[in-house]
Amino acid sequence: MKRTVEIDIPPYFLLPHSETIASLQAFRKRHTDAQRIHNQYSTQPTTVDLNHYRSILKNQEVVAEAEKILKEFKPVTYDVNAHIKAIESFEVKAVCTMFYPRNNNSC
Repeated sequence: MKRTVEIDIPPYFLLPHSETIASLQAFRKRHTDAQRIHNQYSTQPTTVDLNHYRSILKNQEVVAEAEKILKEFKPVTYDVNAHIKAIESFEVKAVCTMFYPRNNNSC
């Protein structure tokens, strides 16, 4: 036996609050900008041709120092948990504001 439940939700209740829309638009813009910058830098070569610099520079010590620095370089790792928590809190606030536009203390 199937039961149906009718819920009378006013249409304005389902629409996102203007503050939420503005926050989401700002987030999307930052995300698009970050993607554009990432794509711009990811297409650039990541290797350094030290033989080229050895052939054109008179000061070979500079090239040797650069080679030493490049060999010793180790990428830094970051703990992104704080950023993830901030994003999750933004998401919770956005959803809460969407469902409770008049009373933000309900969440």
